[in-house]
Amino acid sequence: MRFVLSAFALLFLVFPAAAQEEPHCEELWLARNLLFDRAGYCFSTPLGQAVFDNSNCTETPAALDTRAADTVARIRAEEAVRGCAVDTDIAALPPYLADELAMYRAVRDIPIRNRSSGGCIGYRGPTILLRSAVEATSAVTGRFAEGASLGFSYASNDGWTFVTVLQPSGELLEFGWAVIAIPDLNCDVYPS
Repeated sequence: MRFVLSAFALLFLVFPAAAQEEPHCEELWLARNLLFDRAGYCFSTPLGQAVFDNSNCTETPAALDTRAADTVARIRAEEAVRGCAVDTDIAALPPYLADELAMYRAVRDIPIRNRSSGGCIGYRGPTILLRSAVEATSAVTGRFAEGASLGFSYASNDGWTFVTVLQPSGELLEFGWAVIAIPDLNCDVYPS
């Protein structure tokens, strides 16, 4: 699975705070509402209808499982801290979020964007598998190996870290959850 990110989008993946005044409110909205979409929620706003497919929604309120409900609560708390107020009367998200939406749809446990980020350029260590959820038995979504450039822009979840693996050109190669200790990674450079 390969996604091409513009240089602008790469800034959001690795250095989010410099990219906008209220960083990532639209991305938080997207992550939260993807969970409702998965539960069959019917979107009534122009933005919700433009982003999510209402063809299989149900008229009854969407019931979230425990894991999804916890993630929604964490996202709402983050939105409150940032003072997010996404305009749902618009009919499209910023173009850079197309890659985020594709990435979120490919994983079971949706990562929550941090207010800070870090990275590892020139990883020096063993190959590590990336998974779709914070479970050792979940599907493998990718891997990273020696020489990789990694981004850490999402909140940890039960000891798991959401990792993005990037080409120097900005191409997002791999992503997913791994149990790693970021301070203990052996890297050539640690951008923050």
